[in-house]
Amino acid sequence: TTSMLPPKRLRGQPSGADVYIALQPPGCNALACFLFWLGGANFTSTPTPVLRNWSIGATSGPILRYTFAAGRTPGSYVWLGAFTTPGTLSVIGSLAQAPLTLRP
Repeated sequence: TTSMLPPKRLRGQPSGADVYIALQPPGCNALACFLFWLGGANFTSTPTPVLRNWSIGATSGPILRYTFAAGRTPGSYVWLGAFTTPGTLSVIGSLAQAPLTLRP
């Protein structure tokens, strides 16, 4: 099981955002191989927000908890999270990252 804290937002930025959460699998160095989380055990290779026009507020805990199914390819993964201006891929603030390694 892994968890990730929310991306940082700078003052003066919009209060609403699309929320993207993606998994970068081992050996992936291009956006084309990222897996965008849709909630539950559902992923897509198409950049898709998990939440649209979400109200950004103070959050003190993790925004994601995910348990990998048995049989997932071992290696180094990175969860990535970002707020974007609604309807665009323009990132607000900075990306959140949570690296992890799955062992056989």
